[in-house]
Amino acid sequence: MVRGWGTSTAAAITAGDTLHIIGSAFKEGALLSDVNVLSTQVSNLYNNTQIFRKRVEITGTLEASDLYGGNDRQYQRKKKGIELMRDFETNFWWGVRAETLLSGATHYTRTMAGVDYFVTTNSTTSIGTLTETEFETALRGPFRYGNNQKYMFASPLIISVISQWAQGKLEMVPKDKTYGIAITQYTSPHGTLNLVKENLFETDTAGTAFIVELGELQYVYLNGRDVKLETNLGTDGDDISIDQYICE
Repeated sequence: MVRGWGTSTAAAITAGDTLHIIGSAFKEGALLSDVNVLSTQVSNLYNNTQIFRKRVEITGTLEASDLYGGNDRQYQRKKKGIELMRDFETNFWWGVRAETLLSGATHYTRTMAGVDYFVTTNSTTSIGTLTETEFETALRGPFRYGNNQKYMFASPLIISVISQWAQGKLEMVPKDKTYGIAITQYTSPHGTLNLVKENLFETDTAGTAFIVELGELQYVYLNGRDVKLETNLGTDGDDISIDQYICE
């Protein structure tokens, strides 16, 4: 590196000064060996796969009964399926990565890390009611890198606050383009923010919102271990039907 290049001055550098790297320049006829080889070290992030299970159990008598609400086995399957998806969603946000051999167990129990586990920086805390100025300031970090369109999953409380001072900047996205999910777009000088209401953020998490770039997230499961419904798992001769959802 040559200091005092061209018309610039070779000023003294003191502690705390900022050094801007604006690029490199090569002489005519430079050799390939003159080019430094620099590579980016990719962070080795990982996660665990977590086993989720939900069980449905119906007696032979109940399954054979005509009920006002329809077949109870089908109803219980639907109900447990919804509970399973809720467990997924809760862990996607708040899960803590761990691998533990519980007392008396011969196999490990593993849990997955959620978004909150990985977000260790770029966190903004608002004291009192969230203002538009605070909100715009908080958007600088997430939109500094990556795509200029991101998603914010926010509690109903935060969605309501934003709607009060951002009416002119909000636009509804047709549901046929969002897989039936209600999405409102917030237009900011930093980029487009898709607002999604997350009903799981309530009580002690009612003031929570996460801004994520969905292209950087991936739903991963072990081979052959995506969500499936296993039926008729009961023992032969038992007057009971057992089904279960299982996935990892």
